[in-house]
Order: sequence, then structure tokens, then C-alpha cells
Amino acid sequence: MYTGNRGDAAARSATGSRRNGFGPTRLFPFPSRLKTKVSRTAIPATTSTKQPSYFYNKAHLDTSYYYYYYYWTAHLNSRGCCMVHALLTKLADSVAADTSDVLMSPTATSLQNSRTNDSNIGMPLSRLPIHHRPERPASPIDDPPSRRARASRRHAALGRISSFTHRVAKILAHFGITIRLPRWIWFSLVSAFLIVWYFWEVHIEIAFYPKGWIESDIKKLEPLSGCFNAGRISPMYNLTAARGPKMHEVQAGVPLRLGMDCYDFAGTIRDPPGHRVKRKPVIYHTYWRADLAPFGERQAWLIRSFFATQDLTSASMVLWSNGDLNANPWIAAFTRTYSGSFETRIVDVEFLARDTALAKSDRLHTNDPKAWVDGDVIRLLVIWEYGGVWVDMDSLLTRDLGPLLDHEFVTQWDCYDKIYRPLNGALMHFHQHSPYLCEFFHIMAESTAPRPGTTDWGSTLYLKLWRRLVNAGIPAFKILPFCFSDGRSCRMDNRLPDPFVLDADTRAWGARREGLGEGGRLDKALGNVFAVHLHNQWEKDFPSRGWVERLLLSRYRKRLSGKKGRDGDTVTEREVESSTTVETPDT
Repeated sequence: MYTGNRGDAAARSATGSRRNGFGPTRLFPFPSRLKTKVSRTAIPATTSTKQPSYFYNKAHLDTSYYYYYYYWTAHLNSRGCCMVHALLTKLADSVAADTSDVLMSPTATSLQNSRTNDSNIGMPLSRLPIHHRPERPASPIDDPPSRRARASRRHAALGRISSFTHRVAKILAHFGITIRLPRWIWFSLVSAFLIVWYFWEVHIEIAFYPKGWIESDIKKLEPLSGCFNAGRISPMYNLTAARGPKMHEVQAGVPLRLGMDCYDFAGTIRDPPGHRVKRKPVIYHTYWRADLAPFGERQAWLIRSFFATQDLTSASMVLWSNGDLNANPWIAAFTRTYSGSFETRIVDVEFLARDTALAKSDRLHTNDPKAWVDGDVIRLLVIWEYGGVWVDMDSLLTRDLGPLLDHEFVTQWDCYDKIYRPLNGALMHFHQHSPYLCEFFHIMAESTAPRPGTTDWGSTLYLKLWRRLVNAGIPAFKILPFCFSDGRSCRMDNRLPDPFVLDADTRAWGARREGLGEGGRLDKALGNVFAVHLHNQWEKDFPSRGWVERLLLSRYRKRLSGKKGRDGDTVTEREVESSTTVETPDT
């Protein structure tokens, strides 16, 4: 084997020109650039007779092996020579093992610790750049600077990938996971990942659903109970108006996942310019469970948003609770300021369910620690009894819901179209004694009891009835697109920014001044949709300079300064101030 000096024939004889029956010089000629580098870094023999000379040639030979291995590895990988590459890998591993034995000897140790004045070396033996491909000598003819720069960048990238794979291996080893793969496999996997990440958009969603639950609660189709039969429809329900023509269409017919399509579609649902539509009185219902947490400023913002955005000549609000909230200073301020449009009531589920399939059922008194199940049944009972709009307390209304009220509807959960939980009841509208609600109650009475902390009487219930309706040939209730009330539940490139982080998630909306400021893309989107669902998070507060404060809360205060209620009472600045700056009660 060539080692860089013609005078080292004895050394080549001592170490052997072949290893395990073959020699790399017989497989491929040594590249000239490597020969030059090896010759330049040759280490002179020391005064020792045998072991130092052996060590010198052996260490030098190992350096050549590694230069040789890395050069031909890159060359063969580009040509797909897997068999030869595997052979070289095995060869390099055997050389590395032999090198470790030599470097552990006492003589080797003394040589490594010694210094040399040879100008061709310039550093101790222990710092030889074994793991790096040697640089090609600069030449203005055959090696221009641009080529050297590209090679340098390529080598730097390969070094970063190698460092990454070593870090991954260390992390796995920390947890007792050992993966022994050749280096070329690691390199190929990381390269494939980076290529896929750069050129393709990856969508991965993994969910686990019990097969028994799917078969019994989802796929199984039961017949309707007959609430749509002519003799059973309540006289309070105007079936002709419910089935008649509508001014607006609220379902797009496509998922609205691309870009800002959903927000743009929401902006098309508006009353004709200059034409004021006179609508029937409608009640907005919401619910707060007093035993879970006190009613405070975060809860009060929904009520403020209602009075700031809805038409109070036809709209009023009822706040339901399982306890008396009138002593709360926030509630007292709203009752005093909006006496003709706001009131509180205590839920009596036995009274509300008296004419339904749940009458005198033990399921009416389900106590859910998260208030999900009992909240789901209360929303259906109060709308059955009084009709109107239900809106969850953890929401903010952004514009008048009047154009939607020709339809009975629930909302889409998010833009991902969850196959078994696609619907949400955080915002819904049904007429008084609607047969849809009647069918809901029959399913609730006959199906398996709901599990606490689940959406069994929410999303799952709505999907069950929708499938039964279309199976029976009856037009189903409408489903509003996700962004109409829940723009936070979608991809990072088109969802609303986090309302509890100061101007976060700006990727979809651009810079703060252009995207998140007044008149920006986010401001226009909020002017198109109807509500923002916050998904609880009651322990968090809105940042004082965040987009929620700039584009919503500050405008609520401004609009409330001179708005008239349904009974004609003018809301003065002082009364608004009393309702918005009232101190939270001690808890």
C-alpha cells in the first residue's frame, strides 16, 4: 500500500500491503489529492528502533485509510455502489480497531505527547485531522475559488448532519435505546427528511378511537323518533318559515381550508347595503356555573361584546347559572345599565325538560367536574323552552349575528374535519320547540349515559342526529364553517393568532403594522367572522397591548359609550365606566 514515502518499503512490509486478503490500492488507485496530502503530512521516524517506526507507519497508514475511505464513500454513494461501499465501511472499521490498539501502547502515548519541529506537521500527532477530507491544493487553473467555496459549503453541511445524528443517538442512548446503523444510512435518512420538508407540505394527524365505541355510537343508525311527523310538531314552531327561502346561504359546500377562503366567505354573508332588515326578537343565552369559579372580568367580556355588536332593538341576553349571581358586582352593574336587555336566571332542569323525552330522568342531574355534560344539556333545554341563540361564555362576539338567524345551525369544530367529532355547539341557533331539539332529547334518553368530561352530549350527539336526518330524507340543520366562530382551530398559516400571547403567530398575518394593526389583514378577518371562541383558558389574561385589546376590547368600550338599548335607554359614558371598572369581589 502507498503510504507517502518511497523509502518506507520496510514499513510497508512490516504492516502488510494487504489487509484480510485484499488491498485498497488494488481496488482503486489512490486519488492524487490524497497522495499529495499524505506526503505533506508524513511523520519522520524517531530514534526508536522498532516500535516507534512501526507506530509511525501504522498511524500514517491509518490516516491514509481514512482519507481513502471518506473520499470513495462520497464517490460511491453518488453512483449507488452499495456493495463496494459496504466493503469500504468494513475495511475502515477494522483499521479503526487496529489503530485503537496501537494508540494505547506506552510508546504511542509518549509519541503523542511529544512535539516536533517539522514544518510539514505543525501539530502533535494526536491532532491529525483523521475525520476530515483533505483540502485540494489551490490552483487558479483546475481549482477555481468558486469550486472551493462550493466544496467548503458542502463539507460544512455534511458536518452539521453528522453532528445532528450523533446528538440523536446520545438522546436515544439516554433512554436506553441503542440504534446501530451505518453512517451512510443516517446520512440518507436525514437527507431524505430535509428534502421532503423543503419541497413538500406534510400533514400528519394521529387519533385513537375505540372500535367498540365507533360501532355502537357512531356507525349504528337508529330511526328517528317521529318529532317531524305532522301531528307532533309544536304549534310554536313555524315549519313553513323554517323550510322557506332564505336571504343568505351559510354553507360553502367545500372545506374552506386554503388560505383565507373561510374568512372571505364569512364576509359575503351581510345584509344588503343601505337596507335595514327588521327581525323578530331573539334571546341570546349563556351559562356560568357559579360553584366552579367566581364571575369576573374575563366572563364579563362576553356580555360587553354582546351589547357592543348586536342589534339591541331585537336582541336581549339571559345569563343562566346554577346559583344566584345578582349579588356579584359585575352582574349588578350590567343589570343596572342594561335593565331592558339583560337578566339572570337560575336553571331548573326539571321545569325545562317537562315536555321532553328527558322529563323526570336521572340524567338531568349529571354532575360533570368540568361542566361539559351538564352545560351541553342546559344549552339544549333553554333553547327548547325559549328559542334563540346559544353562545358559550368563553367567546367574544365580533359582529351582528342577524344575517345567520334565518337558519337553525351548529358550527364546525375546526378545519380538520374530524371524522367522529366534526361539530361544535359553542354557537348554535334553534327556534322554540324545534323538532331538531326534540330528536336530540330522544337520543339522549335512549342512548348510553354520557361520560363525564366528554362531548357525548355535544359533538357526538349532533353527528348522530345529522346522520339520522339525512338517512330519513329530512333536511338537516346547517353547519357553519369553522372560522365563523372558532378561527383558532386550524393550521398555523390561517388560524387566528393566540389571544393570550402578545402578537404571536404572525406567520399568516404579516408584520404587526400591516397584518395585526388597525386596518390590517387580521382586522379585516375579524370584521368578517361572527365570534372568537377562546376554549376556556380562564386562568389567562389578555395582554394589555395585544391584538385582542387593540382590535376588540378597546372598540367594545368605544361603542358602548352611546349605544341605545331595546327599550330606548341611552347608555351613558358614566354607566359604561361603572360596568367596566367595577372591582372584582373577593373570593
